[in-house]
Amino acid sequence: MVNDLIFSSQFGKLYRIKRKRSAKELMEKVDNGIAALRHSDRPEMIGTHKKGRLSGYYSYEISSGHRILYKVERTEGAVHVYLHRVCDHKNVYGRD
Repeated sequence: MVNDLIFSSQFGKLYRIKRKRSAKELMEKVDNGIAALRHSDRPEMIGTHKKGRLSGYYSYEISSGHRILYKVERTEGAVHVYLHRVCDHKNVYGRD
């Protein structure tokens, strides 16, 4: 199980914006995705490993158009998941 779930300031900002503007069903999926990452023994296995400039990150699919971008670090037996972004597919990869 994940020891620490760390929200970047960017993730927190995007999450608050989504909470205000998105449908309740989408936010339930986001919250379920965060819970899945939190309770996973191997969070890197439930996402897709990214390549190129996002190498080291994973993408968790919330819906066909939305993703959570995160990074997993393991130190001294502890698992830390850093939540980087939550937004639509195009913006999660920085393609505004």
